[in-house]
Amino acid sequence: MSAARLAAVVGLLAVSAGAGAAGAAETTALSGPGRIVPGHQTRFVATGFRPGGDVQIVLEPADRRDCCAIRIASSFHIGVDGKAVIRFTVPTFYKRCGPWTCTRVSWRRHEKVFVTASGYLLQARTTTTIG
Repeated sequence: MSAARLAAVVGLLAVSAGAGAAGAAETTALSGPGRIVPGHQTRFVATGFRPGGDVQIVLEPADRRDCCAIRIASSFHIGVDGKAVIRFTVPTFYKRCGPWTCTRVSWRRHEKVFVTASGYLLQARTTTTIG
């Protein structure tokens, strides 16, 4: 391989690696209201996800993340712009699971909640409060 051709290949690889690093640096985000009300509809927006994919939503009480959560039953489609508008009715409870069973626990007023959007190899989280 000639020196000129080798330099061109090395340059092309460097440009490709830079583009890959820039793509990897893209960030996901989840935004929504500062307060949600159980039993009422709410809206969040997820950005930076892979276009054409889906995201799932999980709500966790901030002070009980290792035992408790509730997954929203639907998946939400991500548009060509990498954005998903997520509308769902806030569940009136979450599940507390032990080694053998799960029980329903009602949300408490002013309880902090982590809302997580998960897509293929990507995740975004925000915090809100039960109103």
